[in-house]
Amino acid sequence: MAKKLECGVSGINIMGMAGQVVLEQAQLLREAQNMARLKRGSRYSPEDISAKLSALIERALGCNGQLGALLAGSYQETSSGPDPREAGRNTVLVVDDEETVRLSASVILKKCGFDVLLASDGLEAISLYEQCSDALRCVLLDYSMPYISGNLVFARMYAIDDAVPIVVMTGLPQSSVEREFEHLRVAGMLQKPFDARTLIGLVQTCAEVASVQTL
Repeated sequence: MAKKLECGVSGINIMGMAGQVVLEQAQLLREAQNMARLKRGSRYSPEDISAKLSALIERALGCNGQLGALLAGSYQETSSGPDPREAGRNTVLVVDDEETVRLSASVILKKCGFDVLLASDGLEAISLYEQCSDALRCVLLDYSMPYISGNLVFARMYAIDDAVPIVVMTGLPQSSVEREFEHLRVAGMLQKPFDARTLIGLVQTCAEVASVQTL
């Protein structure tokens, strides 16, 4: 969900504290990335890795709440997107840090009758997914994003609700990206830049699968 911040009363102490929270979140995400790279045969079992990864991501998400509380007195937050709690049952979540990709996908999908939620990074995407996964017919998830990579976002979404088809978008060679997801149930790969026909065909296939799963 696209958001903008309108500057209000500033506070040096508040911003300093917020900076510390951001640093803490970055450290947690680095730890999560390292945990996700652990291979089989390490001293951790796959179950341990999954549990530790989920715990690290949960703590990183908790930093968002701390930031919101700190900045409440310094900024007024306004939303330019739909309320995820009011999402219809024909909704697609588009996750990409590039605004042009988010907006172009949104225009194409809306013309074909889909409702669209937008997220500019992985943490925002996980938050939206937690609120409205029941309404989602598909997720379009960028592989390469700041703060938290696509494979970590995928793993967390899958842990929350494994019934929603997730398509991975990438501008990199698909063969290199597919290796990162070889143990995950990916609904499809979408090469960027994409055309409208390819995008709609993939999303409609995912939507049909999701509809059957919810019957």
